[in-house]
Amino acid sequence: MNLLYTRFCAAGIFIRIIAIIFIIAVALLNVSKASVLSGTQHQTPQSLILKDAQMLDDNLFVLGKNNRLYCLNIQQNKASGNKNEKTNISGIFKDAANMYAWNDHDVFVYNNYKQEWKLINNFKDRYIKGIISAGDETKVIFFDGLMNLKDQSFIKSPFPIKMMIKGEDIYAVCANNFLYKLSKENKYIKIVKIDSVFYVKDMYGLNNTIFYLINNNLKILSTGIDKHNEINVADSITGILGFYNNKLFYKNSGGIFAFDLATKVNIDVLSDDIYNVRLLDNGNLLYNDAEGQCIYYQMNTKNTLNIGSQIKSYNIIDFIGGIDQDFIITTEGLVFKKGGNGQTFFDLSDASGKMYSAVQSGQEIFIACENGLLTFNVSTSGFYINKDLIGIECNSILLLDRCLYISSSERGMFKVKIGKIADHDPKVTVINEGLLTSSTYLLRNYNGILYTVSNSGVYKKDLKKDKWEEYAGSGFIEHITGIAHFKKHCNALLISSVEKGVMKTNDEGKTYSSMNLGLLDSAIISLEADSTGFYVLTKSGDIYFHPHEGIEWTKINEGAAKFNTVFLHPGLLFLVNNENNIHQLQTEQFTPGFYVNWDIKDTYCHGDKISLSFKFTGQVGKTNHAVLQLTLDNQSFNNGNVLLHSDLKEGNMEYMIPDSLPAGKYKIRVVGTDPFVHPEKATSGFTLRKGTPRTYPLVFKDEKGTMLNAVKVDQIKYEWIYNGNQIKDEGNSINLITPGSYALRYVNMTSGCSFTTKDNYFH
Repeated sequence: MNLLYTRFCAAGIFIRIIAIIFIIAVALLNVSKASVLSGTQHQTPQSLILKDAQMLDDNLFVLGKNNRLYCLNIQQNKASGNKNEKTNISGIFKDAANMYAWNDHDVFVYNNYKQEWKLINNFKDRYIKGIISAGDETKVIFFDGLMNLKDQSFIKSPFPIKMMIKGEDIYAVCANNFLYKLSKENKYIKIVKIDSVFYVKDMYGLNNTIFYLINNNLKILSTGIDKHNEINVADSITGILGFYNNKLFYKNSGGIFAFDLATKVNIDVLSDDIYNVRLLDNGNLLYNDAEGQCIYYQMNTKNTLNIGSQIKSYNIIDFIGGIDQDFIITTEGLVFKKGGNGQTFFDLSDASGKMYSAVQSGQEIFIACENGLLTFNVSTSGFYINKDLIGIECNSILLLDRCLYISSSERGMFKVKIGKIADHDPKVTVINEGLLTSSTYLLRNYNGILYTVSNSGVYKKDLKKDKWEEYAGSGFIEHITGIAHFKKHCNALLISSVEKGVMKTNDEGKTYSSMNLGLLDSAIISLEADSTGFYVLTKSGDIYFHPHEGIEWTKINEGAAKFNTVFLHPGLLFLVNNENNIHQLQTEQFTPGFYVNWDIKDTYCHGDKISLSFKFTGQVGKTNHAVLQLTLDNQSFNNGNVLLHSDLKEGNMEYMIPDSLPAGKYKIRVVGTDPFVHPEKATSGFTLRKGTPRTYPLVFKDEKGTMLNAVKVDQIKYEWIYNGNQIKDEGNSINLITPGSYALRYVNMTSGCSFTTKDNYFH
C-alpha cells in the first residue's frame, strides 16, 4: 500500500512538472510571436497591376506585372478566383480555341475542364518571345523565326524578329526595319520598310491594314498597296488597344476613345485616369485606375467590377516613410504613395523596367533599375532617367556623403555626385579600376570601406583610394547573397550564400569558418546588419537574428508568417510577408539584454546563502543559459569556476558558500553564454570572513550521560545549545539532565562567523 501511494504521489508530481513546462513553453512561444508582430503593421495596397489580359468563355486570365497569372470567372457581375495561380509567366495568348501561357523556355495550355495548366512544350536551348496564330496554326516566336506547335517545324526569319503582328496574315518586323508577311507556303515576303521602327510603340493588324503608333501619332499601312497614311483621330495617342465592333480603340491622356472606321467619328468611352488598359475579345475593358485597383468595365451596361481585390501583384523592394506620406517601391516599376489624401499609384515601368534598389535624399528617391538610374521627386511626382546611364542595368545603389555609388550588371561601378534638384543629369564617373569583372551587384559600406560582389567574389575599396581590391578567398563562395561587417572587429566579415549559409573570416579572407549555429535553414537569400547585430532571410522564409557578440542565430518569426523580403533602415527592420504586408520593427527589441537582481551583503560566512534573480531580454540563442561564477578579487574568471547554471530565460539562483572556500575578497557574476554579457553588467563583490575549523572531534554522549570533547582553540569560543537556545557554558563537557536536543556552537572571536554541530538527542 505504501509503495502504491509513493508511486501515485510521484506520478502526480511528474504531471504537475509537465504542466508547468507546457505553460512556460506556451508563454515563450507567445513571446516569440509577439516579438515579430508587435511592431507597426503596414497594409500595402491590394492591387492587381496588369501586364496582359485575355478572355476565354467566362474565364478572365490576368497576367500581373509580377509575372503571376490569375484566372477569374466572370458571371453575373461577380468575379470568383480559381485555385490555379501560376508563377513565372512571361506572357499569354489565345487562339480560336485555347489559352496559352509561356515563360522563357516552356509553353503551357489551359485545360478548361480540369481548370489547370498543362506543359505542352519545352524549348531548353531557345528563348521564347511570344505566341501567334493564323488560321488553325499556332506558332511560337523566337528571335530568329517561328515554330509550329503541332509539327515542330521551324520557319527561319531573314533577320532577327523585333515584332510580330497578326492581321489577315502573320506579319513580322525584322531588325532591318522591313515588314514581312508570312505566306501560306511559310515563306517571308518583304512588304515595305518602316522608318524609325525603334520609336514604334504599338502595332495592330486588321485584315490587310496595319495600324502603328510612332511619336504619339497613329499611322495606317495598307499592305496591299504598301502605302503609309496618318489618321488624325486625336492628339498624343499613347496606345492602340485593338478593334471591336468596327471601332478602333485607343488611349491618350484624356482616357479611352473609340474611332468608328465607318463614320470617322471619335467616341468618348472612359475619361478617368486609366493605366495598363486591355481590350478584351468580348468588347469589355480591363484597366488599373489611379489607385492601382484592377477594374473590369462592361461596355454595354457601363458597370464596373473590382477584379482581384485580394491580390497584390507586385514585389516590394523598399519602404520609404515620411512625415505625412509613405512610398512603396516595387520590383515591377510601381510606386505607391500613401498619405492624407489617400493612395496614389505611379507606373514607371516603361521608363524604369525592373527596379532593384532605392535610397532617399531630401525630396528625391534614387532608384537603381533595369534601364539605368531613375530619380523620383516625392513632391512633384516627376521622374527622369540619368542620360549617361540610360540602358545600363543598375542593380544596387548606396548613398554616402552626397554621392551615389551604383553597381551594374555589365558596366561595373559608377559614382554620381548629387547636385541641386534641378540638375537632372549629375556627373557620372566610372570607378572600375581594379575590378576583374564588369558585372557587379550588392553594395555595402562599413567604416568607410565599400564592398561589392561579382561572380568572381567580393571586392573592397577604401573611399580615399581609387582602386578596388579583390577580397582574398571569397571566390570559392558561389552565389553570394550578402555581406556584413562586425561592429567592433575591423577584420571580421560575414559572407552569406545559398549553398554555404554564413561564412566568417577574421583575417581578411585567408581563412573562413562556418557561422551557421542555430540556423535550421542555411540557404540564405539576404543578409543585413546594423548596430544591434545581423539579420538573415532564408529560402524557407524565416528570419534569424545574431547579436554582434553572440555565438548562434535565433529565429525571430517562430509561429508567425513566412517572409520573402527583408531590408533595414537605421534602427528599423522591415519584413515583407508572402501577402506583401510589411512588419516594421524596432531593431533594439532584438538586442540581447541581461538583468540581475542582487541582494548581496558586504560580508559572508561559510554556510551562508547568496540569492539572486535574473532575466534575459531580446533575442538569445536556444543553447544560452545563465551561469553563476565566483573568483578571488585578484584573479580572473574562467571556465573552471562555474558554480551554477540555468537554461531558463528568467529565474532564481541560490548558492551556499562551502566550507572549502578560503577567506578573502571575492567577486561574483552572472553571465549569459549567448550572448556574452560583460561582467560590469552583472557583477558584485563581497568579503568571505574567516570561519571556524571543521576538524573538531565529533561531540558525542558518554556512558554516564555527559557531552564530551568540546575542544578549546585560540580565538574560538564555544557555546552549548539546548533546543536551539544558548545555555550556560560548562567547560568542555555538559551533564545531560533534561531530555531534549543538545549541540555545540563554535564562534570565531575575530570574524563572528559560527559553526554549530549536529544536534544530539537525549531521551
